[in-house]
Amino acid sequence: MEAETLAVVGEIDFSFWSLFARATLTVKLVIIILIACSFWAWSIIVQRSLVYKRAKWEAKRFDRAFWSGQPLDELFDKIGPEPKGRPERIFAAGMVEWDHSHRADGRLIAGVQSRIERSMNVAVIREAEALQSGLSVLATVGSTAPFIGLWHSLGHHECLHRNCGPTEHEPCGGCPGYRRGAFGDGTRSFGRNSCRCFL
Repeated sequence: MEAETLAVVGEIDFSFWSLFARATLTVKLVIIILIACSFWAWSIIVQRSLVYKRAKWEAKRFDRAFWSGQPLDELFDKIGPEPKGRPERIFAAGMVEWDHSHRADGRLIAGVQSRIERSMNVAVIREAEALQSGLSVLATVGSTAPFIGLWHSLGHHECLHRNCGPTEHEPCGGCPGYRRGAFGDGTRSFGRNSCRCFL
C-alpha cells in the first residue's frame, strides 16, 4: 500500500503552475487575491521604509539647527513659512501663529500660548497621519489573510478523514484536498508574513 501511494505521489506534478492549474475557480480567485494583497503590502512596506528613513534624517537636521543657539526668528526666516521637512513644518506653524499674535502696537494678544500650542498640535496630527498612511492596509491584510486562506487548510482535514482514512497520519499526496490545502497555506503565509515583518 505504501509503495503504491509513493508511486502515485511520484507521478504528480507539484510545481506552482501545475497546482494552480488543477485548482478550482474559487481557489484560484482566493490565491490571486492573496498574491495581490501581498504585492500591495510589500509596496507599502518599501514606501513607508523610505519615508521613515527620510523623516529621521529631517528630524536630525532640524535638531542640529534648532539647538545650535541660533535665534528662532533667524531660523524661521531661513526655512520660510512653508518648508519641506516635517519637523520644520511643525516649527513654522508655531512661528506663523506667533507672528499673527502681535497687535499693531507690538503687544501680544491674550491666549497666545494656547493659540501656538493648538496650531502646532494640528501640524503634528497632520504629519503623523501622513507618516501612518498605508499602515491600516498592512494591519488589515495581516489580520485577514489567515482567515481568507483558512478555507484551503480544510483540505488537509478533508483528505485525511475521507480519502486517506481516519487511522492514517500521513496525508495522501494525490488528494485534491491536500494539494489545495498545501498550496493555499503557502500563499496565505506569504501574504501574512509580508505584513508582520513590517508591523
